[in-house]
Amino acid sequence: MPIAGFDAASYLAANPDLIQAGVTLSNAESHYLVAGRTENRSTTFDSSSYLAANTDLLRAGVNTSTAVQHYISVGYRETRSTTFDASSYMAANTDLSFSSSSLAVQHYITFGYRETRSTTYDFSSVDISSYLTTNTDLQAAFGSSSSDRYRAALDHYRNFGIYEGRRIVPIQAANPATGIPTLPTTGTPVTDSLSIVGETDMYAVTLQRGVLYTLRESGASSSSGTLSDPYLRLFDSNRNVVAQDDDSGTGRDALIQFRPTQTGTYYLSAGSFASGGTGTYQVSVSQSSQTEVFPPVSDVLSFPYERDSFNVALTRGTRYQIDVEGADTNRGTLTDPYLRVFDSSGTLLRYDDDSGSGLNSQLTFTPTATGNYTLQVAGVGSRYGTYTLSVTQLG
Repeated sequence: MPIAGFDAASYLAANPDLIQAGVTLSNAESHYLVAGRTENRSTTFDSSSYLAANTDLLRAGVNTSTAVQHYISVGYRETRSTTFDASSYMAANTDLSFSSSSLAVQHYITFGYRETRSTTYDFSSVDISSYLTTNTDLQAAFGSSSSDRYRAALDHYRNFGIYEGRRIVPIQAANPATGIPTLPTTGTPVTDSLSIVGETDMYAVTLQRGVLYTLRESGASSSSGTLSDPYLRLFDSNRNVVAQDDDSGTGRDALIQFRPTQTGTYYLSAGSFASGGTGTYQVSVSQSSQTEVFPPVSDVLSFPYERDSFNVALTRGTRYQIDVEGADTNRGTLTDPYLRVFDSSGTLLRYDDDSGSGLNSQLTFTPTATGNYTLQVAGVGSRYGTYTLSVTQLG
């Protein structure tokens, strides 16, 4: 019996791996009934976002009615993006005010691309801990025991807060005093403490252009101190924030991977989440080995449909292997991981479901540009649990 409202073209566009597997418009509905529904596959395709991500199609006369046919016929082979970061578009154009991402996308494909409006925004300029402090209702919503409050708060701002008119708080620039301690890049940890609520400690470090560094602020989670939730920020020589992190290390420890584009003095600000903690900690900076692109990180998807994001610095022309492992290799409890790779502007570049061992995710990726990329980990459908993410250089 036909499924009411089922659109075969949209189903294939939402799942281009099926096109590669030989599923066609004539048998797409049968595939969905037999397998796709069980696999929680999407049946919808956002034509507006596809056009927003590929404005040359708008200029060529492709519209929202013909976009899905273009994608399944040509676009997926050309590896065209199907996503548009409406939040970045809103943040980059403060004169705009829309209550939903769909309205922002419609504005861009109707007016914005003709006006050559910017579609990129550096969300590292948003002080996420202060965002929670300013919006007290969010503190209760996320709870004090969340293991991923930083990413949850950033996701909230991008997906909801910007459309609710919530205020963003700019990060205060670093203002190091004379005689600021200098950190080595050998990985040797320096131990210090936050004695009062709201305190931060500043350190200087000399970083070389093109070298990959791992910066850590470690506390109670790794038995490196008593600070329960470290929060680490990195500033460039002009006192502009270039990276910040809450929980990408062990437990609630902070970890930043950074590859400078300029040699110079940088500043680390060691603090606590929401500036609300005290205790001892260790801070260190190390140069990653040739193959240790991103140290294996164990984390957890705590509830259905949660997504975790990690920033990693990659080099143009270098081949990398990215793995998300779960239950099939005893690297976690997540039964079916899903991996996506985005560039710095939020454009989806690659994705994988089951190319690793069992249902694990694995893909090889060779960047066309040196810079920071985002690795997004999710579970297929409503699956959640612990997992291990790693990135290795293949040569």
